Amino acid sequence: MERGANTSIPHLETVSAIVDEFQYKSMLLVYHSKLDDPWIKAARALNLNHNFKYMPAIRTYAISPEYCAMMCKAFYRIAPDRLMLNIVSGDLHATETSVEDSVFIKDLIDTPEKRLKYTDEWIEKFLHLAEDTVSGIVMGGHSNETKKMVEKYNGTHLSMLNMHKNAYQDPNILKNKNQMVSFSVIINESEEEVKRMTDASMGSGQWTLTGNKDSVKKQILDLKNIGVTDVMIHANPEDKNPSLIHYMVQEMIGEQNGIN
Repeated sequence: MERGANTSIPHLETVSAIVDEFQYKSMLLVYHSKLDDPWIKAARALNLNHNFKYMPAIRTYAISPEYCAMMCKAFYRIAPDRLMLNIVSGDLHATETSVEDSVFIKDLIDTPEKRLKYTDEWIEKFLHLAEDTVSGIVMGGHSNETKKMVEKYNGTHLSMLNMHKNAYQDPNILKNKNQMVSFSVIINESEEEVKRMTDASMGSGQWTLTGNKDSVKKQILDLKNIGVTDVMIHANPEDKNPSLIHYMVQEMIGEQNGIN
């Protein structure tokens, strides 16, 4: 997950090179109406020799399915099979203006029920128009209705780790066959230093895996026991040595592929 404060194209090029070198499968580019458009920057930073997929987040109320399909087709012409989408149906962020500026859209999605209906219709139309130019859809949301929509479109459900753990214990919550969880990783054995970093990051301890390399690896592998099929990792912004995460991931991929 790339959500750092540096939104420049050179920074994205640097991060992209790291993502490819250490064999990550994809990179999330977060959405905010007051940030630069990530699609244009990704197309500019794109290296045709890389293999990972860019995963821009989109909010269905911020772009029409027609125009989103056009963008996916254009990206596909540049580099086939290098694009996924994180479809966000619609938290309404007070710091954004994209909803306030469109009274028509706001009326369509001003309740959770309307947002679900709008998103369902949006995805159905988008997939028809996009013509298989997107490699996959990842979609967040915690209601059974949203999780059913993920299954309907053969997508991957996304949840923060702590929220997924809580939901997994509830027999009334649907379990998705493709389940991605998002969390932070800090490879550091100092409990004091870990607490300092998580406290500085909005109390992120509840969605952070910590410890030495082997301990964190085990914690990640153990997520299979609660139905996790995919993981989305990001570094803590206070961590001065995030490269330890990359080497751990590289090692885990090697072990998975039978490479010592």
